[in-house]
Amino acid sequence: MTTTTDLDRAEDLKERAGDEELTDSDVETLIELLDSDDEEARGVAAKALSSHSKDHAAGLREYAPEFRSRVTEPDQDSTRQSYLGETLSQIGLVAPEEVVPVAQTLFEFTMKPWRFFSFTDAVVAAAVDDDEVLNFLRSRTDSDSQPERNNAHYALSKVADEAPGRITPHLAEFVEVVDDGSEYLKIRGHAAKTYGLAAAESTTVRPEGDSLSTLLESRESTAVEGALASLAALTEHPSMDLAPGLYDERLEILAAGDDEEVSLWSDDRKRVEAIQEYLAGRTGAHTTDSGGGQAGGEETQVFDGSETTEVAPADVGGEAANGSRTTGETGAGDDRDGSSGVSFCPNCGEDLRQWSDPSFCTGCGFEFP
Repeated sequence: MTTTTDLDRAEDLKERAGDEELTDSDVETLIELLDSDDEEARGVAAKALSSHSKDHAAGLREYAPEFRSRVTEPDQDSTRQSYLGETLSQIGLVAPEEVVPVAQTLFEFTMKPWRFFSFTDAVVAAAVDDDEVLNFLRSRTDSDSQPERNNAHYALSKVADEAPGRITPHLAEFVEVVDDGSEYLKIRGHAAKTYGLAAAESTTVRPEGDSLSTLLESRESTAVEGALASLAALTEHPSMDLAPGLYDERLEILAAGDDEEVSLWSDDRKRVEAIQEYLAGRTGAHTTDSGGGQAGGEETQVFDGSETTEVAPADVGGEAANGSRTTGETGAGDDRDGSSGVSFCPNCGEDLRQWSDPSFCTGCGFEFP
């Protein structure tokens, strides 16, 4: 007589989780298997729950307290913990309140690149609804850890995209980061994008012109995207203006796709066009000379074009957005040929064209040289 082992049961449910909806009894069996004496069975059970949660998160909501307690166990196997955290993150997308108690733990998981986006989405969903989580993310932007600052700013840019009003009262914090020449370009780019997405008619603070010019002139796609978001917001503000001549040349290069190191999403290309149209319409309203110009009493700050080469953070956070991205080499389409030049992982074949400047594979964690 053949004996069915815990691993057999876990493997069977894992296969079914990928093809069909599991019953409540199946889910409870998987949760029981998380305590199996067979370590491999425990891992397979956790992976099965993660797979099931992707399409059936609402059905798992009642088990959220169970997953929360296990995710925060200090002696939990890291891989199993990641799978359970991913399951809880999926639940958080349909019921953000379920992840609020462990949002800080999930944010710590964003330091694991192969699970970054799943955890970030859950933390963002919680921050949209909960002040404590939002304030926690704001506090991490002052961390001594560069990856933490980067991931916190990336998450806050996502909050600004989904619920700009949650960020608008705090825009001065992001302007300070944009104007901080000692901060990494990618982080400044995230802050600039947050400003651009959350700026409102009541906004009275703005990044300095030379700061936005520095980001726009850089070869870091995230920084360029952030600058474009901020500039677009300034063109729409009823009492703010852009200095003529400060951005025109760079915008022409971006519009033509002549910078092979920078790739733009379709939304960013639309911003380039909108900013150019705005500046073209303002030409007659400004008096300029060969050395620069004045804009409605505002001193024009001219960027001298110099740029110190900066090593981009060795972490994650380049945004995956809807739409196609264009580089100077291809001109159109979904393929990216930015600074990394990586479209598919050479280790596992994962399609990476949707990510911004990937420094590692989101499928297997392989780091690119």
